[in-house]
Amino acid sequence: MSPKTSARAVRRSEEPPGSAEQGGPPGQAVSYRICPVCSRATPSSAGETYCPNDGAKLLQACPGCGAAIGSPFGEFCSACGNRLFPDEERGTQAH
Repeated sequence: MSPKTSARAVRRSEEPPGSAEQGGPPGQAVSYRICPVCSRATPSSAGETYCPNDGAKLLQACPGCGAAIGSPFGEFCSACGNRLFPDEERGTQAH
């Protein structure tokens, strides 16, 4: 394998998920659905509506402004700054 080919392969593997290089739609950002109970995140493109861990309905967008959730680790909306999950909602799953 030539150095040029291996550099291209490395760059391709470093592309963010959802990029054209990773098979996602070109120029389209990845959005997530997050479980308000256990914090499980899944790409919106997976089409899941309910959490397979606890059956809770997944949060698809900011409850304040309706913006897509752009990070699987988000606590706050990147568009309006509102908290995505009220404190009493997130992490209340019985163990």
